[in-house]
Amino acid sequence: GVWYGVQREGWSPIQSLYFAVAAMATGGLESPSVDVGQGTNAVLVGLYALVGVPIFAYNLGNVAAAFEGMVSRRREVEALLKRMDKEEFEIAAAIVAPDDMVDRAEFVLLELIRLNKIDAA
Repeated sequence: GVWYGVQREGWSPIQSLYFAVAAMATGGLESPSVDVGQGTNAVLVGLYALVGVPIFAYNLGNVAAAFEGMVSRRREVEALLKRMDKEEFEIAAAIVAPDDMVDRAEFVLLELIRLNKIDAA
């Protein structure tokens, strides 16, 4: 996109970068006007948008998923490190076997309940 703007349209690198991002982010709706006097310009811009829009959307989705993953992990760590409240003690008392010892399976079950991954009911 930047190469096209500088070489074919004679734009500055900043204008070309704007074109490259705008053409991919909006499918060319907000990009600077392109000289369509030559038929190849319209074809090049069309192909650029046709290929660039899905690639841009895919990468934007990956960035959003990475941020969401970081936030989710931080929330899970905070939930696991906070002190148990009275309600969680009552749930644990109902789940733990009568021997009053928490085995590994019960511990995992209690932690999954704390993370709201499963329902205690």
